[in-house]
Amino acid sequence: MLTLYKEKSPVRGVLFDVDGVILDTECLYSRFWMEACHFYGFPMTKAQSLQMRSLNKTVGQEKLRALFGPAADYTTSRQQRRELREAGEETAGGAAPPGG
Repeated sequence: MLTLYKEKSPVRGVLFDVDGVILDTECLYSRFWMEACHFYGFPMTKAQSLQMRSLNKTVGQEKLRALFGPAADYTTSRQQRRELREAGEETAGGAAPPGG
């Protein structure tokens, strides 16, 4: 039997949810990427938004331009996505989980 808590016992482990096992953040991630791209006139689909996962700036820029042409800017779109996420957190009382 696994004991999860004992009084005055040292911490033996910490659980980090980095892939949505505990909190499903994928739907929010997709939503805010799509909204950010739509803001700049790029009609991103959910499937396309999921292609943006875990991309660094260089690869993210290449992906956005492959999807929407040379006018697509990763840095600007990503900043808009972050601002939308933060606004969502404020209106939801902090319910939207943090994300990159």
